[in-house]
Amino acid sequence: MSLALGVSGSCFASTVILGGHSQRDCYVLFELAADVQVSNTFGGVSCIDGDPTCDADGVPDGVCEFSIRVCAHVPGVLGCRPRRIGEIRVSDPAIPLPPVPLARERCGDFGLVRVPLRKFSRKPGRAKLRVTAISKVLHPRKDTDRLNLRCVPSPAPCVQANCPKELDVSVANVGSDLDAGWTGAGHNFAWADGWRLPLALSGCNATGYPSCRVDGAERATFGPPLPLLAAGTPSCLVGRFVDGGVTGGANIETGSISLTVQMVADVHLTSAAHVCPRCSGTAVGDAGTCDSGANQGAPCTVEGLATVFGAPAGDDVYPVSGACPPDPGTLAASVAVGFPLFTGISTLPGPSPCSPTDGPPVPDDACGEGTCADGICTDCAGTTPAGECIAPRGGIQQACCSNDTTRPCFPTDPASDGRFERVGFSAQPQPPWPDPSYPKTLAAQLVGTFCLPPTAVGIMALEQGPAAIILPVTEEWRLAPSP
Repeated sequence: MSLALGVSGSCFASTVILGGHSQRDCYVLFELAADVQVSNTFGGVSCIDGDPTCDADGVPDGVCEFSIRVCAHVPGVLGCRPRRIGEIRVSDPAIPLPPVPLARERCGDFGLVRVPLRKFSRKPGRAKLRVTAISKVLHPRKDTDRLNLRCVPSPAPCVQANCPKELDVSVANVGSDLDAGWTGAGHNFAWADGWRLPLALSGCNATGYPSCRVDGAERATFGPPLPLLAAGTPSCLVGRFVDGGVTGGANIETGSISLTVQMVADVHLTSAAHVCPRCSGTAVGDAGTCDSGANQGAPCTVEGLATVFGAPAGDDVYPVSGACPPDPGTLAASVAVGFPLFTGISTLPGPSPCSPTDGPPVPDDACGEGTCADGICTDCAGTTPAGECIAPRGGIQQACCSNDTTRPCFPTDPASDGRFERVGFSAQPQPPWPDPSYPKTLAAQLVGTFCLPPTAVGIMALEQGPAAIILPVTEEWRLAPSP
């Protein structure tokens, strides 16, 4: 019997597959870099050839490429206590194995398992994988897991008129969150309210194939400039897309989204009086001019409204626009960042998930003698409709130190939980596909967990260590790009 758990490590939406003996399921498991469901019919996972959410090359070429890794000594499996693992074997040599012996959670690198279609690419192809882990403590114990893979032919491309071509994702401020770094000083920021990320779609059709490929963002940046005040330091954050910007997939039948974002985060150190340039106007969509920055006096359109906690009273709302970037002379650091965004559960396994293999470890948290735990935070300025604690900065307060319940943290220390996660969701767009009426809309939540590299200067907005994003959004599926 198998169990699928939606998680994410690195920049992937992923699924963990447990199997074999229930008393030893924590010895070893398969993890797929895809957000998929285990089929009870054949005891495995299916992928449509070319579906970018599960086929690594994203091309309908007669072969599904499953990105899979093996993880051992897995915590949190009910009824199972991991023992020291001394040997691991896998049936496909394309999957790298974690080094043994090991006595803590460890994963190997992802490897590509190719499953070709049969009979001139019109019948499903199949493959079987097997992994075995053997403990070396007292009486040796063995855990063997099996995984069936199936590659399904891609349907014909869209030839009808009613094929979705764009997915607009509009971000709501209430419930949004940006947490960055291990100290907690860069946690609980809110995103600008109302900014829109239009995504180009292809590959899905009007009636037979709801899984769409995301071919990139129709914007140059990941939202407008974001004004932040962290530890008294004003900074303006600009995320420039690189290497295709946004890729992945989206399903018009279920509303699910699975994306990988590649960008460069430019951090500008500014002033408390002008954390970021403003676009004159009071509401999203208002036309105006830039009040400062590189394009001072130039025309702009308000793309989002950001509230800056700690800014002078009455002067803390920033109408921001991509047409109003900060002055290039204020640039302090540029950091390449890749992260996932999807409507599942995004998890970084612990402990110390962002520590390099060849350097000093990233500290677990800043709780000192305390531990970091979810749901104990007391520094709340209000609550969301779902009852979540809204921090004074506007973001969501998730975990805090047991010895200081106003101090945010990531529970990545072994004394805590050793891992942290963010939970997304989606629903069926309305009117339901394949109804020919457009646009189709729904409320959803995109999340992502990832690691930030060290910067050349100490900037709280991009502090080294774990990071997490929550974006409550409205999805709008369209037949043509919006103006």
